[in-house]
Amino acid sequence: MPAEPKSYLAVDIARDGKATVDRFTASNDTAAARRAKFAAEGVALELWRDEQLLGRWVRMAGRTFAWANSDQGGVAGEASSAG
Repeated sequence: MPAEPKSYLAVDIARDGKATVDRFTASNDTAAARRAKFAAEGVALELWRDEQLLGRWVRMAGRTFAWANSDQGGVAGEASSAG
């Protein structure tokens, strides 16, 4: 039996500081991180689940993000590409 989808909130932060909030469901944290990074258009991204910050990334170049929490483990690794 598949697990119930979890609810997530992605905060996409533009270069000018404006934030766009996207609420969605995903089967797990890794799938949510991939989806959030794929959809992001800004220079920074935060992923939340149940009021817990799961990850914070900054855009490096193109569609590539780097993990911004250097002192913590992260969802879906240190650096990743959205495609």
